[in-house]
Formats: sequence, C-alpha cells, structure tokens
Amino acid sequence: MYVGSIFCKGLLKKQYAANLKSKGVFEEVAQRLPSPLATVRPSEGIIMGMKNNLCEIWGHLEKEDVGIIGLYGLGGVGKTTLLTEVNNKFVNTTHDFDVVIWVTVSSNLDLDQVQDDIGKKMGLYDEIWKNKRPEGNKEDICGVLSKKKFVLLLDDMWERLDLLEVGIPLQNKQNSKIVFTTRSKRVCGQMDAHKTIEVECLPWGEAWDLFQKKVGETTLKSDPNIPELAKLVAKECDGLPLALGTVGRAMAYKQTPQAWKHAIKVLKNYAVRFPGMEKKVFRPLHLSYDSLPSDTVRSCFLYCSLYPEDSSIPVADLINKWIGEGFLNEWNDNEDGAENQGYDIIDTLLQACLLEKVSSDLVKMHDVIREMALWIGREYEKQTDKFLVRVGGRETEAPEISKWKEVKRMSLMVTKIERLIGTPTCPQLTTLFLNENSLKMISSGFFQSMHALKVLDLSMNKFLCALPSEIGELTSLQYLNISHTWISWLPVQLQNLVNLKILDMEDIECDQTSIL
Repeated sequence: MYVGSIFCKGLLKKQYAANLKSKGVFEEVAQRLPSPLATVRPSEGIIMGMKNNLCEIWGHLEKEDVGIIGLYGLGGVGKTTLLTEVNNKFVNTTHDFDVVIWVTVSSNLDLDQVQDDIGKKMGLYDEIWKNKRPEGNKEDICGVLSKKKFVLLLDDMWERLDLLEVGIPLQNKQNSKIVFTTRSKRVCGQMDAHKTIEVECLPWGEAWDLFQKKVGETTLKSDPNIPELAKLVAKECDGLPLALGTVGRAMAYKQTPQAWKHAIKVLKNYAVRFPGMEKKVFRPLHLSYDSLPSDTVRSCFLYCSLYPEDSSIPVADLINKWIGEGFLNEWNDNEDGAENQGYDIIDTLLQACLLEKVSSDLVKMHDVIREMALWIGREYEKQTDKFLVRVGGRETEAPEISKWKEVKRMSLMVTKIERLIGTPTCPQLTTLFLNENSLKMISSGFFQSMHALKVLDLSMNKFLCALPSEIGELTSLQYLNISHTWISWLPVQLQNLVNLKILDMEDIECDQTSIL
C-alpha cells in the first residue's frame, strides 16, 4: 500500500509537468542578461572647474528642445573627463532614460566600428550582425532605439558623423539625446548641435590645486622655497589639465630648489625636453595641427609662435606678414581677396582652438600650444621650417653668426639687442623679426647674404636712426616695417626693393622722412 501510494504521487507529478510543458513555450531556455542602463567608466574624478560645465550639460539634457550638445575645446583641456562624468552621473542619478551608450569615435572615423559599439551595448552584436553591415545594421539599430529613450555619448570627434547613416533616430529631441566632444567648434556646426559648450582651461586657483595634487604634499613641504618655485612651474602650464598633470607627476619627489629652478628654465626655453612633454602632451596636441585643412593654414599657425609668450598679436599686422611671406595666394587677383583669406584662416585657427580671441583685432596663442608649435618648427619638420626664436629675454646680442646658416624663420623680438654686426650667411632666411628691441646700429654688411628674406620687422626700435644702404640688396623683400623708430631718412638703394608690397612707416618719430 505504501509503495503504491508513492507510485501514484510520482505519476501525478509527471502528468502535471507534462501539462505545464504543453502549455508553455520553451524554444529558448536561457536569455542573455540585459546590459545595464549605463556602464561606469573609470575616472580620476571631476576637476572643480568642470562642475559648472557638468551642471550646464545636465540641465540641457532635461530640456525638450535640446537634442544634440557639442562640447569643444583645446586638446587636453578635459573634454573626455567631462563626458565621462556625464556618463557616470547616469549610473548614480534617477532618470527616465532606457539606455546610455558610449562610443569613442577618434580621428579615423569608422562607421562600422561606431555601429558595432552601439550594437554590443544593445545586445545586437553576433555572427549574423557581422554579415549585415552597414545598411542592415543601420536598420537594426534604428528599430531598437526608436522604441527607447536613449543617450548617445560620442567622444573625440574630428569630423561630421552622419547619425542617420549609423541608424540613430532623431525625430524626437525628448527621447534622443546626443552629447559629443571635439577639438573644433566647426564640428559642432557640422553636427547641427542645438547647444555648444566650450570647455576652457582652468583659472589659476583651480590649476594650482590640481598641480599640488599631482606633485604631492610631501614634496611641497620638503623645502620652504619649493612652493613658490612650484607656482612658477605650474604657471608654465597655463591652466591646461593635461600639461598640469604631466608636469606635476614629473616633479613629484623633486625635493631640492635646484631641481625646480632647472624645471622652470627647461619649460621656458625648450619645453619639449621636459620629461613626458613630447610623448604625453605635444604629440597628442599635434593631431590638431595635422587636422588643419591645408599646408597654408598650417604655415600660418606655426608663424604665430614667432611672437612672445602671452603676447597679443595684432590681426591686421599678422595678415600683412602672411601676405609678405606669400602664404595668401589670392594677392595677385585682388588685394581685398588676400586680406579676406587671411581673416578666414584666423577664423579657422580660432575654431580649431589653436588661437584664442583677445578682441576683435587681437589674438593670442596658449602657452602650451605655442611650445608645441615651436617644437614643430624647430625640430619636428626640419625639412620645411627651421625656427630660431629668442624673444622676451635679456639678450643684448644677436645669436652667433654660425647659428644663422640653416634658419628659415628667426624672431628676436622684445630683447635688449643694441647692435647688429657682421655678415651672417643665411641663404634660407625668409623671416626676421627684430621689433621692440633697443637697436641703435645695423652694420653695413649685415644684410648682404639674406637674398631670400621676404619679411623684415624693425618696428618699435626707438633708438634706430638709420638703415644701411645694403638693405637695397634684399631684392626678395615684400614686407618692411620701420614704424615707431627714429629713422629720419631712407637710403636711395631702397628703390631696388622691386618686390616690396608693404612698407609700414607709421609714426616715424621725426617730422619728415626723405629718400636720399
């Protein structure tokens, strides 16, 4: 009786299981777990100065009329860090989005890779997916995302990405939010961004805080002289987080004032030799230079590094020098055309964050960008440009004649040079800036071997009273600036300068100027 009872119960259980199976669907007995709404990305934490940017971005994400947000700024300024904080905020904040997708685009735009990253996040990526690219994958992505409220984060964009070709539905700004980072404001326009936000370098207080964290309290307290020296080192980074981190880490445990003084000298005179600067700072920034649209624009960019650190560059004079150099190829057609081309190049460099606007008629270069440009001009591209730049110093003499031989562009602005003597042999020299010095005399043979010289700036030399007659041998000269000097007469040989396009004699100190 006991055995029979057990048998009956077992039979009933089998019948019950069979009944359940007949009513159920068991073609798939296991399913892939859904991806989290947002995946935490590693981060050192947001810099204090970026908190306002983060709040601004988050505010725009909550607005119905903003669907695409562009974050632009100088390379190394912290755009990726900021976008990472936006991503991580979705992990820790209540919101009504279904999914947050991160894609690193980079300079070599690959539509297939962008689709793959989205497909992996949405659980679409498999062997079938690989054989459907790109049109079929576009339809799959659109089919899934059109039913969801999503955020797409695109990092490091260098050119326009056709979101519709990827499969991103954009009909509803409330349901589809795209935030991207780029070094170029131009890309923000190409992406039809509804809102653009510039990520700027850190103000001094926040830059100093970041630098101290990288150096470490132990080092800063190791000698009473180090904190003040450290401030001088930090200021050379000009608020750029990438440079502050690189230099700060290199100076950690440098616990003698002598080591800090040496660092200041290297950063001021030849920053590329500072540990980590070439690999971690200049080479990443070099991508911005490479991405400029033409060799002409690249030459104009490098030209700006001839001016002193932190100096405001007059736009009109800069364009006139570009004309004198022959950079602006529209000169022969129309004088206004060359000037307009110059302003367009200025705008291109501003949009690429390689120049900064001071006012409507002044621009400047970020200190680190200038050092990168000098590295390119002095070392990286020896075959095209060789720069010798000694500006804003206490030099009382020009470089030794032997150093002039292979130089193409030389700037000796804002020094205390009083005399130019000898006959330097420099067959490649096309550019010579000698303005804002203490020049009193130029020897008769100084210009004899400068037959390629196109641009000569002698302005703002208050003690310069005469030009040597040999200036007439500069037959390639196209730009000559002697404004704000005491020159009272011009040698008759000046009439030999048959290629001269621009002669600036503004505010000559004496009452009359004559040609003898």
